[in-house]
Amino acid sequence: MVAALVGLYTGPLFRAALHLWVAASNEPQLGSRVTELEARVGRETHRIAVELLGADESRPGVRETIQGLLDMARGLGLANLLTDDRARRERVVAQWTALVEGALKSSPSGV
Repeated sequence: MVAALVGLYTGPLFRAALHLWVAASNEPQLGSRVTELEARVGRETHRIAVELLGADESRPGVRETIQGLLDMARGLGLANLLTDDRARRERVVAQWTALVEGALKSSPSGV
C-alpha cells in the first residue's frame, strides 16, 4: 500500500499538478482555486490512505504517521522530476513500509 500511495506522487498526474501549482503561484485568481482544489484532493488522499491501510486514527500518532507518509511521497515525487530516482525511492519506500507497519501493528484494524 505504501508503494501504491507513493505511486500517486511519482506519475504523470502529479507532474501535471505541479505545473498547475507553479502557474497558480503567479496568478492570484487561479491560486485561490488551486488552493481550494489541493485541500480537497489532500483530504481525499488522506482518507483513501487511512482506508487502504486500515489505520485507526483514534490512536495517538497514527494520523501523523499517515500524513508523514503522504508528505514523504510528495517529496519523492519532487525528487523524481529531474532524474530517475527509482533505486533510492525503492529503498525509502521499503523503510517507510516497515515504519508504517510498526505504527499500525497494534491497531486491531491496522496492517
